Amino acid sequence: WVILTLYDVPLAFRGYVAATQELQRLIVEHDQNHPQVQNG
Repeated sequence: WVILTLYDVPLAFRGYVAATQELQRLIVEHDQNHPQVQNG
């Protein structure tokens, strides 16, 4: 199980990073498509 964990952790971490970057990209695109008017 230890060997399996050593291989699974980096894979899970890379998957998490990729998903986070994808989510951030979608949020940026959403903000660009729907700009918020910021009047102080």
